Amino acid sequence: MAKLDPARLVPTSTLVVHIAAETLESGQGICRVPGIGPTLKSVVKDWLGHDRVKVVPVIDLNDTPAPVDGYEIPDRHKRYLRFARPGSRFPWSTATGRLEFDHTQPYQADGPPGQTAVAKLTPLAKREHRAVTFGGWQRRQPEPDTMIFKSPHGDIQITNYSGTFDLGQGLFAHAVWTAADPNT
Repeated sequence: MAKLDPARLVPTSTLVVHIAAETLESGQGICRVPGIGPTLKSVVKDWLGHDRVKVVPVIDLNDTPAPVDGYEIPDRHKRYLRFARPGSRFPWSTATGRLEFDHTQPYQADGPPGQTAVAKLTPLAKREHRAVTFGGWQRRQPEPDTMIFKSPHGDIQITNYSGTFDLGQGLFAHAVWTAADPNT
């Protein structure tokens, strides 16, 4: 009969702490906890108690993960995207919580290699993802981190790290939409 390892039943949690290597090695120092601010290393140690701690290196946004061939998005890609694109790219969205990372071009099972690349993924809240998948919203991605959306009513919006820009339904808006077509 196989033995059950009780350590596997302990729940896991994630605490993001920004800490310099020299502070990590020494017995004391200051670190930064997002949403809390500067915190003593000893306080963070108390929060962790006797839990097992897994140290994950800081995500270097200059080191983009390599594209992969599978549909599933690897954890390394998700961690990178959480820092590189912390908010939804859906028009007027303020969502920053539990975001889904969606392929901006439909994944093709027999398609070319490297379809799951950071540059071809965008963060969306669950409801926004459903609006794109089932609600008549269309989108195009002319470059990484810039999305162009077309509402079911024909309005065109551009979204990127600086917000949403409503282009309306005029000739210029539709020229931008047409120019962003990946098939032309």
